[in-house]
Amino acid sequence: MKKIFLFVTVTFLSLALNSCSKSSSNDDNGGGGGANTITCKIGGASKTFTATTSSSGGFVFIYGYTGSQAAPTETLSLYMLSGATGANKINSITYMNAAGADFDTDPITSNVTTNSATAAAGTFSGTLISSSGSGADLTLTDGSFSATF
Repeated sequence: MKKIFLFVTVTFLSLALNSCSKSSSNDDNGGGGGANTITCKIGGASKTFTATTSSSGGFVFIYGYTGSQAAPTETLSLYMLSGATGANKINSITYMNAAGADFDTDPITSNVTTNSATAAAGTFSGTLISSSGSGADLTLTDGSFSATF
């Protein structure tokens, strides 16, 4: 549990620091033309997340949110090695539902088709497991992401 908490904390700090700096790798205001999205079914319910991207320390982070970025209703984040393509290249997926409960994936099935300095795309599925162990597992199906940097 401490490892998960540390990983999530470091990841969000990296995203926060990267979003405060001048960067050509994150073009949320027009470059993607609305194409920066993550879509999936969680527990059978269709979800669409607006996605922002960053890369740091050899990893690509794709952060998806519903509602506003400043006060998201739900979040879904994907983490993978920069440049890695092919089967099962997504290292981790985290989800926070509208009630604020956190979930991690285990196992993840993925296919990353694009992972370059300018774009990332692919598909994913898996099981979302409550991080606190108190919630019911959720199925994660029909997942896809497409983001430009």
